[in-house]
Amino acid sequence: MIGVTRAKKPRSLSANAKKWTKELLYAIKEEGLGGAPVRPVLWKRYDKPDVRKALKEMYGSRCCYCEQRVSQVAAQQIEHRKPKAKDQYPEHTYDWDNLHLACPKCNGAKSNRWDDEHPILDAVDDAPIEDHLTYRWRDIYLRRSANTGQGTTTIDHADLNRVELEHQRTVAAHHVLQTIATIKKARDEGRPVGDEMLAELRVSAARGEYQSMIRWALQNYL
Repeated sequence: MIGVTRAKKPRSLSANAKKWTKELLYAIKEEGLGGAPVRPVLWKRYDKPDVRKALKEMYGSRCCYCEQRVSQVAAQQIEHRKPKAKDQYPEHTYDWDNLHLACPKCNGAKSNRWDDEHPILDAVDDAPIEDHLTYRWRDIYLRRSANTGQGTTTIDHADLNRVELEHQRTVAAHHVLQTIATIKKARDEGRPVGDEMLAELRVSAARGEYQSMIRWALQNYL
């Protein structure tokens, strides 16, 4: 998970969020009084092209939790940090500040889970994320580790140490560490290729998958 800057609110939400929220909350109230069930469309109006575009650009098509690029291998999902379930936070269903981009596995693991005492991290408001989350080697695997209660919630709710993700992250980490070792050797030998490789690695730390892991490796091993 990395910190990002919130993009400008999409026009569809600026123009309609208040009205959509009012209609949704009214429908929930009516259902509670024995009326008709809430129409599914009232829960999904946030799923507009401009909303998806803004989130995709904000996260570079990466999952807000695991940092994997999801557009090529799975459907991008719009994640509600505060769950929009009718018995939780339906009033935030169309709140732009509550919407993020997630992969199906992180979003599915989180579902409607919420911890009032230590809420799951917000990639915008809780930066720097490194204050809350770090990495630690456990046997041969690189695992997400928490520095705070919010970090613990985030690892648990998004299942950031699930087997498949842990394996892929560890493979990526070994590649990064090999690259760092090559950079250090080239520097010792006075070869400029070391600086070129470092520049490429820093680009990956800013734009690629597992950005936080690359930054962690650079800080601890270079």
